[in-house]
Amino acid sequence: MKTIANEYKEYILEHKKKNQFESEQTIYRFKNGYGASVIKEYMGPGVELAVIQFINDKNWELEYSTSVTNDVLRNLTPEQLIEKLEEIKNL
Repeated sequence: MKTIANEYKEYILEHKKKNQFESEQTIYRFKNGYGASVIKEYMGPGVELAVIQFINDKNWELEYSTSVTNDVLRNLTPEQLIEKLEEIKNL
């Protein structure tokens, strides 16, 4: 599974995968100052999502106190990824 949700491409701040041994990561940034760090699970079929809050244009911190989750969400399906990105966008 890829870390890019086509429906949210306009919100991608950064996407990286340096080589076959590193995890793929996509950073999404929404207008409300929140975003998501989405990482391809190394051994699993899904992705991991963490809610992030931007402290300036490019720097961010993990945010554990939102209504979306208080932890990292693991093993998300493509449908669940889209659902969680929409929740973060609407915070």
